[in-house]
Amino acid sequence: MTDFELITNLINQADQLASEKNVAAYLQLFTENGAITGAEGTAQGQGDLEKFLTKTWEKEPLTQHLTTSVIIEDISATKAHASSALLIVDTKKLKILGVNQVEHTLVKQNQKWQFSHRLIK
Repeated sequence: MTDFELITNLINQADQLASEKNVAAYLQLFTENGAITGAEGTAQGQGDLEKFLTKTWEKEPLTQHLTTSVIIEDISATKAHASSALLIVDTKKLKILGVNQVEHTLVKQNQKWQFSHRLIK
């Protein structure tokens, strides 16, 4: 697979794992010092991310996180920047809970792409 395909798959996988509320698998997509920034602030590092995700996802009903419009804007051998649109749907009520633009900063370590930062706008 090309780096473009790997990065696109990583972004889609993150949102699928968010739908499943699979904290352990989601954390593996981030570097050791990776971060998420959103309306609730920033969580950085595996421990803080785990607490943040658990707290955030416990408040959500059953949801589907749908990724669309992935654009890889800048890529080198070890760094990349991409954006995507995220639609969060309550699967019981079939109601849209959120529409967000997401900025992704990624790094490639040991032949594996991971998020160093996700900014959810």
